[in-house]
Amino acid sequence: MKHVVYAFVLVLAVLAAGCDGTRKRETQSLALALERFRLASDADQAREARNLEAVAVSDVDVARVKATCVEAVKATTEAIAIVAELKPLVARVTRGEIAKDSAEALALGPRLDRADALLAKGKAGMPRCDDELRALQRR
Repeated sequence: MKHVVYAFVLVLAVLAAGCDGTRKRETQSLALALERFRLASDADQAREARNLEAVAVSDVDVARVKATCVEAVKATTEAIAIVAELKPLVARVTRGEIAKDSAEALALGPRLDRADALLAKGKAGMPRCDDELRALQRR
C-alpha cells in the first residue's frame, strides 16, 4: 500500500510539473505573438491579430489572459481598418473635392467616432493585457 501512495504522489508531481511547463510554453507563445502584433505595421496588424488569436492554449489562466489581450488587439485592429478605409474620403473632403455638408462627408463622422472609440478601448485594454501577461510570466 505504501508503494501505491508513493506512486500516486509521484504521478501527481509529474503532472504538476507538466502543467507548469505547458503554462510557461503557452505564456511564451502568447507573449511572442503579442510582440509581433506590436511591431507590425498598420497594414500587417490585422494578420498579426489573427495570429495572436490562433495561439493554441490549454491552460485556463493563459486562456484568460489571451482573451483579455485579443479583445484589446481586435479593437485596435478594427479601428485601424476603419481609418484606412476612410482616409481617402477624408482627404477628398479636405481638398474640397467633396462638399463638407454632403451626405458622403457627413457619414464620416459616426464612422470616425466608432474608430476613435475602438482605439480608446484597445488603448485601455493593453495595460491590463500586459499586467496579466507579466503576472503569468512571473509564476
